[in-house]
Amino acid sequence: MARLNVAGTGYKLRKHIANAMKTRSKAIQTAVAMFNEAASALNPPQQAFDILWDAREDVCQRKWATSSNRLLMHDFFHLIRAEEELDNLHLEIQHLLTYMRDKEDEILGEVAKLDSEIGLQLRRYWWERAWYNHLHYKRLNTIKKLPGFQPKNLCYFKCGTRVSNVDIRMERW
Repeated sequence: MARLNVAGTGYKLRKHIANAMKTRSKAIQTAVAMFNEAASALNPPQQAFDILWDAREDVCQRKWATSSNRLLMHDFFHLIRAEEELDNLHLEIQHLLTYMRDKEDEILGEVAKLDSEIGLQLRRYWWERAWYNHLHYKRLNTIKKLPGFQPKNLCYFKCGTRVSNVDIRMERW
């Protein structure tokens, strides 16, 4: 188990260790369940097997073992994960706004070129797409009006740069 987080441990080895632990864990759980079942069948019933009963120290007295501290750790890690997710959300909002703007420019550019039946179909397609885009814009604006929304996050509610307009240079290896 100590090898799982050691630098240099490859993916396959970590996977192998995890599978071996899972197998052994199931075997231990099965053995404990069978012991408890047999102990309850005795007359008088024996005490259920507790795996930590004969441990060197009482882990129940540890700070991490109390239910209030476990709940606090649980909430703390959820908060950290929510902050990480907020960074991803900011990026996704920019991607969505940029995509909607780029598609609008692309479709309207094509509609302007066409005057035939295909142009009419493209306009109909665009009207439907514009309705959904408007719905997305409205929902993003309602996010801005939420009570906990911070003004520093307004910078993420703007379109990004078009990829075609960015000067991309590939360096030679």
